[in-house]
Amino acid sequence: MLKYQTNMNDKTKPKLKVLWLVYGEHPIHTGISVELGKKCDLNLVMRKRHEKDKFPRNNYNQIYLEVIEKSWNLLFFPNVIRNLFAKTKTSLPPIIYFKGLTKELNKIKPDVIISNICYMPASWQAAKYCKKRKIPFIIQTETQRMPPYIIGKIFAKIILKTGYVFNRANLILPWTKDGVNFMKQNLEPKNIPKIKLLTPGINEREYHNTTHKTKSKYFRIIMVARMIPYKKYSDLLLAISILKKKGYKNIRAKLRGDGPFKPEIEKQIIALGLQKEIELIPRQESMAPQYLNADVLILPSFNEAVGMVVPEAMACGTTAIVSDTAGANTYIENGKNGFIFKTGDYNELANKIEFFLKNNKRLEQFKKNAEKHIMNNYTNKKIAEKFYTLIKEAHSQK
Repeated sequence: MLKYQTNMNDKTKPKLKVLWLVYGEHPIHTGISVELGKKCDLNLVMRKRHEKDKFPRNNYNQIYLEVIEKSWNLLFFPNVIRNLFAKTKTSLPPIIYFKGLTKELNKIKPDVIISNICYMPASWQAAKYCKKRKIPFIIQTETQRMPPYIIGKIFAKIILKTGYVFNRANLILPWTKDGVNFMKQNLEPKNIPKIKLLTPGINEREYHNTTHKTKSKYFRIIMVARMIPYKKYSDLLLAISILKKKGYKNIRAKLRGDGPFKPEIEKQIIALGLQKEIELIPRQESMAPQYLNADVLILPSFNEAVGMVVPEAMACGTTAIVSDTAGANTYIENGKNGFIFKTGDYNELANKIEFFLKNNKRLEQFKKNAEKHIMNNYTNKKIAEKFYTLIKEAHSQK
């Protein structure tokens, strides 16, 4: 039985069949899917291991496939040799191939296919199918810069320059402004018109609730991130230490995160004498109550793909200070609803925090601007509407 699109003049016209390769469950995808699925016949393809996970399943179909995952190390070098070339000893992602994907595609017969795993063989599977069936192929990408390790950099350049996937795409949708610039710099000129920004959205029902927002005599900072080196917790701690030495005694910061770097962070807190200023808080089902009772969220990460904690906090009426290599700076109107600072420059970070310490009225205005900006532009509903418009345009031009 055909599903029908209720927001069109011709209500007998069937909905577009859209298949979206997302690999694994993530709120970015499932949140948008709940809204996007109201507009089209939407199918999400992800790993079978996510079949029993708890996440929103309304308005779209789930397809769970076995995945063949092989490490790059099997194809190239052992870790010991690879790390001789690496600037950062980061584990490489697996190679992803969906078993039975072509069979599912032949069964569903989608009108449009979207892939969020553009460098992986799973996308090559989808691109090949789209070419054969002459249907639109859309790529989403969170890539903002070349990988720091040599093998990853070589592979990325090969994919970008040979264009096996990107040349076949009808539309390329980076998540961030930095991602748009990266794609324009590295793709062939004929691909440039295909590039459109599609920023992830937030769940407005969870994060837009100001009824519990409170006042405090303290200036309240929050940072939410995994405790690993590239999140750069140290820069926040050093910035707070600078401000404490300047005589600011009213700073209180909550750090929420887990990871192998946690013991190092705890040692640094003690070494800098910040036990009074810093509190490590446990994992919580929702961070919304913590965002509501903070003045500023800080994300100093190096090369963060997005950093959804930023728009989530902003929707709660909390301003943000974000590094210039974190994708979440896309949400910041610098000097209006938050600040962007140079990654690794903790002195500049300290200066941005001090601006708010000295200007309480400006702080309150920034917080109002942040909430308004996110709610007007970056809710899942708003992003789904934009996404669907782009999908329809790609389909009409096939």
